[in-house]
Amino acid sequence: MSPGQLSFSRFPASSSALSSLEPSLHAMLGHIDEYIKTYHRPEQGKSELPYYFNERANIGLLAGGIWRSDPGNLVLEEYGAPKKSDEGEYRGRFDFWCRAQGCSIYLEAKQTWGTLGNPGQSLSQIITHLKQEHHDAHLNAVDDLVAGSVHHICGAVFSVPSLSERQLPQADSILANYHKTVDSGLISFAFESGLHVLRASFFWVDMLQPTALYKGYSGNWCHPLFDVIFATNERVMQ
Repeated sequence: MSPGQLSFSRFPASSSALSSLEPSLHAMLGHIDEYIKTYHRPEQGKSELPYYFNERANIGLLAGGIWRSDPGNLVLEEYGAPKKSDEGEYRGRFDFWCRAQGCSIYLEAKQTWGTLGNPGQSLSQIITHLKQEHHDAHLNAVDDLVAGSVHHICGAVFSVPSLSERQLPQADSILANYHKTVDSGLISFAFESGLHVLRASFFWVDMLQPTALYKGYSGNWCHPLFDVIFATNERVMQ
């Protein structure tokens, strides 16, 4: 299988928020490509896509990319600490903190499994989780942001939309419509919320071949697209 492709979209387009993550996301792509090359065997009915499993696995992939991209980077995952919610304080786990390219970032994340053929529903899930995860991250790290010990607090969504076998002949138009719908929705979300959004889109064109389909619970499917979407307050480092 050919290596994946990675593209970035920013909302607003002039935003430079989270640019420190771009080298790490490129390294994350290399990590995913290695895993797919070694373990993904659709011809045997075995789909081993590391980004498909769950949020926790993708937190690990992001951490791996950050570690790989620069030996000076630092990461903490799923670490226990007192945590705040709208109902009060409790003993919980923070999803993720890193220092990448000298920039300190704290985030909370969720994963969604949508469909490329229903971009409106997928977008709704993405926006819902971005709002909630950013709210939770802000609640827990706003004091650190003000103090300057954290440069960005983020809500993040790992989105893995699927494509069915019957949709494969229309894959190009379905993908184009999906990207148009999601980007349009993220433009509106960024404008209404005042947040800066970074969309990192990973794409594997070879997964659009009939030989790349695998048998799921309700037919044959493929997952050629994987989005990692971040929403953050912009803060200029001093």
